[in-house]
Amino acid sequence: MRSIAVRVRTVFLLVAIAMIIYGPPATLRALPVDICDEVCSSSQCGSSCYENMTEFENGNAISCLAYGVYDTNQFCCGDGQCREDLDENTTSCEADCAEPPALEPSTTVLVNGSLTEDATWIYPGAAQFNAVAATYGEPPVSWQWTQNSLFEVVWPYEGIWNGGLELASFISHLPAEDVNVVAHSHGGNVSILSSFFSGRQIKHLVQLGTPVNWDLDRFLGGLGAWSRCQVSSWSDWVQFFGASFAQISGFTAAVYASNFFSAMAAEAAWNNDYDGYLYYTALALSAAWAADEFFASTKIEVDGLTVMFGGVGHSDLHEPGVWNAIAPYCATNLY
Repeated sequence: MRSIAVRVRTVFLLVAIAMIIYGPPATLRALPVDICDEVCSSSQCGSSCYENMTEFENGNAISCLAYGVYDTNQFCCGDGQCREDLDENTTSCEADCAEPPALEPSTTVLVNGSLTEDATWIYPGAAQFNAVAATYGEPPVSWQWTQNSLFEVVWPYEGIWNGGLELASFISHLPAEDVNVVAHSHGGNVSILSSFFSGRQIKHLVQLGTPVNWDLDRFLGGLGAWSRCQVSSWSDWVQFFGASFAQISGFTAAVYASNFFSAMAAEAAWNNDYDGYLYYTALALSAAWAADEFFASTKIEVDGLTVMFGGVGHSDLHEPGVWNAIAPYCATNLY
């Protein structure tokens, strides 16, 4: 028993050290599965918010909170239900509408994730391509790194490093205007590494489901980015398994320890050993906390804003519903 206790103390000491090295997470904004329920309460918009977002093809759910609906040309005050107190609708409120701030000329690069031979979402005609084009007022540029097979995206991450070099060269040859980068999965890590080899600043860097991997640089090099945003989902296990071995093994060990100590606590309670029950329960809760921290460490970026969803899958993070929700905070200067 003493040897077990010593090992347990050693494990939690290592966890504490890892958490200190990892440091506190950056600003975290939590968004639920149904974005409209959060940003448009029933007293303001109710179910019509999502209907507006789909009715206006390039709509933005979050702007419904303040304006009712948003289309590609203007902010509008409401749709009748959102602003029924003012007896307004989308046609009668034209005088109250305000033009959104103009965006500076820019080139937006869409970067694929790993394990994809043909990432269709980054090419013309795809829903995400169209959504990004609507946000910036011009079509984005598709760029694909090809060394993204399984053994090229695990340690020592040869494909990701080579992708970073290639992306830096690509960005360096773009027109002399702002450059935005929207990257999915390990494409976000490719984008991070590219900043060390590029002489240009990225205006908006949006990482969609990028594994926050302790083995790879988390801070940008060179001129960095004017704004940076990590978009994650608590339900995205693909993102989790793209992280470092230390994070994955730490999570696994902590889950095992939590289950083990829970069983010990149950046995102690069965034997009326209440001191033992409290002792093992405390250890089980500590291990569960450690597991949560390791899991969160794969999703919350150490630099910049992190937007967190729930119930959204890995591929769903490069779909218009997510993009339209995060664009005002991550991809433009509107907020």
